[in-house]
This record gives sequence, C-alpha cells and structure tokens, in this order.
Amino acid sequence: MFSDASLLALPVRSLFGTFAWVTCPYVLGRLLRDALETGGIPLKVKSALETLAQATDATPKVATTSVLDPASDGNLYLEELLIPSLARSTEMAEVARWIAGTIWPREQPVEKATAPAATAAGATTTKAEAAKAEAAKAEAAKAEAAKAEAAKAEAAKAEAAKAEAAKAFLSGRLVVLKDDFFGFFSRTATEIRHRVKIDSNTGTAASSGPWTEEHLPAETLLHGLVIGRHTRYVDRSNRNPGTEAGTGDEVDASAALKTLRDVLRTGNSLRFGGKATAGMGRARMQVAP
Repeated sequence: MFSDASLLALPVRSLFGTFAWVTCPYVLGRLLRDALETGGIPLKVKSALETLAQATDATPKVATTSVLDPASDGNLYLEELLIPSLARSTEMAEVARWIAGTIWPREQPVEKATAPAATAAGATTTKAEAAKAEAAKAEAAKAEAAKAEAAKAEAAKAEAAKAEAAKAFLSGRLVVLKDDFFGFFSRTATEIRHRVKIDSNTGTAASSGPWTEEHLPAETLLHGLVIGRHTRYVDRSNRNPGTEAGTGDEVDASAALKTLRDVLRTGNSLRFGGKATAGMGRARMQVAP
C-alpha cells in the first residue's frame, strides 16, 4: 500500500550548477517523521535532520561540496532572485549523502561464479586419456569462470562509479531555504504546459479552446511510505462465475514488500496516474532498506 507522495525537493533554475534541488525546514521535518516511522535512519542523519528542521533563520544552507556558489561569495542565484548569506553546512552534507544513497544505493557484492562440474569420461577411453580430458575441461571451465567473473566485476565497478557520480551530483545541488522562499518557488517554478484539442473532423483546433496544465518538473524528488500488508493473489482462471470468488496464494506483509523489491530490482522506472500518452506520470522508484 502506497501513501501519498510528498514533495521533498523541487528543481529550480540556478545561475550555477544548471539547477538546484530546493527544500525547506518544514519539508525536512516531514521527511524525518516518515523516516522515524520506518526506523531505517542512521543516528547522524537523524541529528542532522533535526537541526535543519528546527532552523528558524533565513540563511540558505548547502553541503560543503555544493556547486551552487563556485565563487564562494555567499550568494545564491535562483530564477530571478539573488539570495545572500549562503552557508555551507556539515549537516546538509550528511543529509544530502543519505538522500542520494537512498535513491542510488550501493551495488551489492558480486557473487563469484563457480566452475561447472566436469563430465565423466567415456568408458571406452583409457584412464590417462580420461584424466587428460578432465584436466583440459577443468582448465577451460576455470578460464571461462574467470572471464565471467572479470566481466561482472567490471560491470559492478562501472555501476558503482555511476552511482557515486549521481550522489555527488545531488549533494552538490541540494539547498535548504526558509519556508517562505520554498513556498514561493513551489508556486512559480512548476512546469506549465499549454495544450489544445484537435477536432478530428476538421483537423484544426476544437471550439473548446486551449487550456493550461501545471506539472511537477522533471527531476522533482518525492517521498512517501510503502506499507506491506497481508495480500491475496487471486487466480482469475479459477473464479466461481456465480460468486466471483477465487483461489490464490496468500502472502504476509514482509513477503509483499519483498515482492515489490524484486520487481524494482528488474527495473525501477514506473508510471503513475493518467495522461500517459502525453508523457506524464513517469517516475523512478526506490524502496529504502
């Protein structure tokens, strides 16, 4: 069962770094409450989130590795606004790395490939020939396993490097603004699309006229809760036509969550809601440990 997704960070155009992921103390406090409910938050991150969520000053805070202020002049340039007194914060660095690590988790260790068992030699061959053939097969299998292991290691290394680069990208662009500034950007920095309906008979604009739609921009970060519950998977082919009842497998809450994790392991790009033909609703989902 999925809870409503809450806004965590909104991408806003920035003079440096292309864009910034903007959040605020109120939003971080809500994230902390959700994280505490799951029990999967490190103590250092909990302390850093508490510090940031309770901040009452108007000082924008970024991680120590932020790229939003390359000149180190203390100014933040977002949209048409200049926000002064930028501060680099170790708490921000801790929170940014935790969020990035949740979205792009570390790669699992690569399992070593095992060489296939050699087949028995034919009864017609001599013992020496059989031993020689077995040795050759074992060497070939060993070489093949080593080759497969090296390929797996290289692939895992490449994926780990991509994940680390993504983490650095997010950490360098996350910024905490005061709640009022965040509210301003959440009203003015969303994506507005102008659309028109085409009359199928005339091939021109329909008389209903144009309209506009407001969407969350690409790269928006959302968070929410996934709650496992006792679930029954019904086999539709075995349903009783009269009662619509059916038989199926029943799984508990932990097994339901494991099923979701297994599905996401094969590909975590999902689509939610309507307007799929207009490209809406595509999202990348990651379930935190």
